[in-house]
Amino acid sequence: MAWLDGQLGQRCKLNLKVLRPLLRDGNETSLELNLPRALVSHLTLTVPTPIVDAATTDGAVLTKETATDGGTRLKVNGPAGDFRLSWNTAATERSELATVLSATGAIAISIDGHSIRSDAHLSVRSYGGSFDRFRVRLPPGAKLIQDLPRDTATAAPEYRVIVDDQPSATEDGSQIVTVELAGKQLGPVEVELLTEQPLSLPTAERAVELAGFEVLGAVRQFGDVAIEVADDWQLRWENGPYVRQVERAELPPPLRDVQPTVAFQYDRQPWSLRARVVARPMVVHVTPDYALELGADEARLRVQLVYQVPGARAFEFHVQLQGWELTAEPIESGGLVDRDGVLVSRDGMLVLPLTQASSRRAEITFELRRTIARDTTELKLPLPVPEADTVAAAELVVTADAAIELLPDMPASRGLSPTPVTSDEPIAAAKDGKQWFRYRSFVPDAVFAAQRSIRPSETTAEIDTAIAVDWQQLRATQDIAYRVEYQPLDELSFDVPDGWSIDDDQIEIVPATSGAEPIVVAAVTEPVSHGRPTRIARAMLAQPRLGQFHVRIAYRVADSVESLGVGRNTLVLPQPAGGRIAGHRVQIAAAANVAVALDESANSAWQQMDDAGAKSALVLSMAGAAAELPLMLEPIALDRPQATTVERAWLQTWQAGGTIQDRAAFKFRTAGSAVTVELPPLTAVQEVEVLADGTLARVSTRQEGRLIVELPNSLTANAAGTSSHTLELRYRRPAPVGLVTRHWFTPPQLVGTSALSEVYWQVVLPGDRHVVRTPGQLVPVDTWQWFEVFWGRTATMTQAELETWVGTTSQLGPSATHNAYLYSGLAPMASIEMFTAPRWLFVLVASGAVLAVVSMWMYVPMVRRGWIGILLAVIVASLAVAYPGPAVLVGQAAVLGVILAAVALVLRRWMSPRTIALPLATSGSTNLRMRSSLRTDSYPTPSLVHSSSGTPTAPLAVPEVDR
Repeated sequence: MAWLDGQLGQRCKLNLKVLRPLLRDGNETSLELNLPRALVSHLTLTVPTPIVDAATTDGAVLTKETATDGGTRLKVNGPAGDFRLSWNTAATERSELATVLSATGAIAISIDGHSIRSDAHLSVRSYGGSFDRFRVRLPPGAKLIQDLPRDTATAAPEYRVIVDDQPSATEDGSQIVTVELAGKQLGPVEVELLTEQPLSLPTAERAVELAGFEVLGAVRQFGDVAIEVADDWQLRWENGPYVRQVERAELPPPLRDVQPTVAFQYDRQPWSLRARVVARPMVVHVTPDYALELGADEARLRVQLVYQVPGARAFEFHVQLQGWELTAEPIESGGLVDRDGVLVSRDGMLVLPLTQASSRRAEITFELRRTIARDTTELKLPLPVPEADTVAAAELVVTADAAIELLPDMPASRGLSPTPVTSDEPIAAAKDGKQWFRYRSFVPDAVFAAQRSIRPSETTAEIDTAIAVDWQQLRATQDIAYRVEYQPLDELSFDVPDGWSIDDDQIEIVPATSGAEPIVVAAVTEPVSHGRPTRIARAMLAQPRLGQFHVRIAYRVADSVESLGVGRNTLVLPQPAGGRIAGHRVQIAAAANVAVALDESANSAWQQMDDAGAKSALVLSMAGAAAELPLMLEPIALDRPQATTVERAWLQTWQAGGTIQDRAAFKFRTAGSAVTVELPPLTAVQEVEVLADGTLARVSTRQEGRLIVELPNSLTANAAGTSSHTLELRYRRPAPVGLVTRHWFTPPQLVGTSALSEVYWQVVLPGDRHVVRTPGQLVPVDTWQWFEVFWGRTATMTQAELETWVGTTSQLGPSATHNAYLYSGLAPMASIEMFTAPRWLFVLVASGAVLAVVSMWMYVPMVRRGWIGILLAVIVASLAVAYPGPAVLVGQAAVLGVILAAVALVLRRWMSPRTIALPLATSGSTNLRMRSSLRTDSYPTPSLVHSSSGTPTAPLAVPEVDR
């Protein structure tokens, strides 16, 4: 193949020297060529002997001339493609043709530092006569190490290799072998020769000459060479004659599978490569990564070393510990480090032997420790130094326990540079109270220096005290949540007021695991000096505690309501000593005959809480420590009628088919133990469901139109002795039937209620019914909203929000297919009146009215007067302003009538009669204006009489009714 690079129209001349064997059969000689097709082609062949006759393939013109030397010159015009030229000589040729050999080689060379091993596959064939043997010159210094093919069963044809006994006449002393075949043949013959050349020089760099296998007498020799070098050695070469380096992908598959280091191709013999085999040096590159954790008594360092060994194999790694100690934690290396062989020398060198030689990459992680005295304020910690040719920049992350105040000393440090924070690690460390720093080291022997101080122990407690108040005695239980920071706590102490004592002198430490038994610790109470009205109780912990834990203490109280007295009293509470109190919560449960409330006149920091989980108790809270609790104690006469104050009320009317369910919920305050409820007229008393404070209530009396409900035991929350309750009533009644239905609803009433309270009334109707008239005593609590195809009202509070607002139980609310209305007002209310109608009635009335008005406008001329339209518009606008809600509903319902009216107007315009104007006569005839109509009752036009008068003729008048 030839590649030409030139310009358009440029003439190029290419000369190629080729060697082509001739085919002989007796006196006939043939030349076969595959020629490119060209516009003009010529072939000239000179034969040294006379030619009797000659012939060519079809399409070529042959001319024969006698040469000056007695030979014959053949000229062929137009040869192309598969061309064959044959001729016969006058002399009789010998029957045996000369042997013309061609050899192709595939040589795999392996160098391991001790020898050069060559595996050559030769393919030999003849383009002339047959052959039964040929000779091969081996590379200089190479010796044959086998004389038979590797697989004699598959070798075809069989052959044997014989080493010549006579020394070679060449200067390099190359060995020559003879390959004998089983018989004469043209080939190709596949021969495998395996040689080895020792490298006896003990130096680190060894010079060798790589050469090929030369088939002696072959006219053409070419092939591929793949050289593989062992990992511990490197090959450097200089290209010799007749050889060039190629990509490994250009090798044939057998040589490509060897994964050679370098690949070559040769195109003739003898070729050679002057090469040097150099031992590969061991180069170690390491990237350290340190994580330093500082505690009060020691420092722990996690070291991660990533080794890369691109050179010779390494068998162990060394790390200078710089005064650190190796911990008992296992060394993580993925099985690469021999843990049994790890040792630390006397000079502090850590030796990490490898279980297998590593020549690429190794990742090793281990932990070190260093003891630090608690009174040490200045730290200077050198980092370990790994031994390597190059040490990359290291990452150092420093974390200090919450018990340590750490201030890095950068001037005293060496080789460290702070790096910006770009991750969430400082945030995670801050949650545990730890300090977090990140540095980057650019020198192998970096040193971290800092100033530190030990923080004292900080104890924070949150107290939850439960007190049961009776006229005869007081009982108290405290649940204290401790949070201990920085230093562990080994003793608990409490300030116990006079008259209080720890039950059985024991406190319980509540375990964090649910279901586990609490830990009981003995407490010793002793008096304190300075005449304080409290004593101190101490409890030694079995083991120091750090973090969060809970303590439960039960107290016996000698005081009672009788001993304290009625009216204003101050109750001294026990509390933890020696720590900060973050908050105090007190829950007081009183008997039914005692009213307890916070003494607001004392101006204390206590605040009353509305705790939904403790409805029957007085819940007080305070931020910080509080030893005194001001209370108001009052007796309650259980047999005296008590006033009731309704704070909130929620009414619900839900219509489903022919049934209405009414639901009434009241949040009220009373000092009594029962409440009387007046029911609406015609209500079945036995079917009323009553819930008090979220549970099924006990109804002591069910009379016609009246219920007496007993309230659960509760605690009053003010000085008047009243307590808060929630009462819920549910009952059903038949729904009124009618096209436009009038609903008359009388809500239940609590007897003894006089004060006004806020009330919400929720009305839930089926999706095809709407409220026509809003109740007069209430105002809507809703907003306009677009519901995909129409405008409608939606309540601003859902049923779940109303249930939460009044404090009642949670029930399933209305779905999107219902019409829900919400109204607000003030209770008590005597009755509520409301009108509802179906949606189809709105559509029928509104659309019918619009269609009737438009029809009258089209067919009644009197209605088309302007003042009538203005009057109608004023009436519609006045009604819309007076009743905006129904106006929007009616306006949307009238859309169907508007559409039908528009269709009627279009049809009337399309079917109305059309007028045709005839041309006027000008020559003595009368002007004529004729009207064509589709109506059958049109007036006939009288015939015109010709007149010679020049007076113009008046046109016929169209009747008034047809104008």
